[in-house]
Amino acid sequence: MTYQATVYRVLIASPSDVQDERKRIPEIIHTWNSMHSAHLGVVLLPVKWETHSVPRMGGRPQGIINEQLVNNCDILIGTFWTRLGTHTGKAESGTVEEIEEFTGRKKPALLYFSSRPVVPESLDHEEYSRLSKFRDSCKTNGLFDTYDSLEDLSEKINRHLTGLLQELHISNTNQPPSDTVEKGNIVNEFKYLIKQYEAQWISEKESSPVSIDEGKLLLKQLSSNLLEFNISLEEIIAEDDRKELMEIIKLSKSLQRHMVFLDGGKSFSQFWELGDQVINRLKILTKTL
Repeated sequence: MTYQATVYRVLIASPSDVQDERKRIPEIIHTWNSMHSAHLGVVLLPVKWETHSVPRMGGRPQGIINEQLVNNCDILIGTFWTRLGTHTGKAESGTVEEIEEFTGRKKPALLYFSSRPVVPESLDHEEYSRLSKFRDSCKTNGLFDTYDSLEDLSEKINRHLTGLLQELHISNTNQPPSDTVEKGNIVNEFKYLIKQYEAQWISEKESSPVSIDEGKLLLKQLSSNLLEFNISLEEIIAEDDRKELMEIIKLSKSLQRHMVFLDGGKSFSQFWELGDQVINRLKILTKTL
């Protein structure tokens, strides 16, 4: 089914030492689109200089990137680990210049600093010192977040994008929706979310090889989204339904700590059976809304 949507270009900005993040963030954005674009009427388009810039001579390299990409993007996602990057002649690094261009134009920039361990011998102490100074300067200019794994980064970006796009999309709408329409949108968004997670859960359960680690990550994202909706649904659903939602969240969180033992596959099967209960109870809950 076709639908109309507003497209937001998302610039992925980072130094050279976070290549894993540069690969993962477009995947996070595509997953976000599959879960939210239809009901929010929003599509996010990931943009990277290595895939979207066009070769051109006659100017400062970062200036050309700014003209081709930075100026035309709407949201920036920046990640750092141990390096700040090369000075551009105008800013401390290309990534820093992109961030300054965004914040100078009052466009949203989501910044994340990795706390993953690093091999001491591989650390460029001068680079790390420059990064530390930049991070300290960010404390006085806004808010940033940290992450200790790609899974942690995925969960945070997904959650932060949802909140940001709800804010941006409402501000870009000429006439805010009435309370009745807004409540209806929240319920429809919740129902659509559950359908998306049901499809992802079934796909993961039937994948080969099956990994409970991926199942746990999916449940972590689900419980985070459910907690957000619990606040939005507070004045919409009945008290018994809210209690049921909290019980489902508790079960989902407990499964994130589930252990697999050498018991002939019993504990492995139990994880997926309890996960099925989470999805089925959510499906039943949506029918009461």
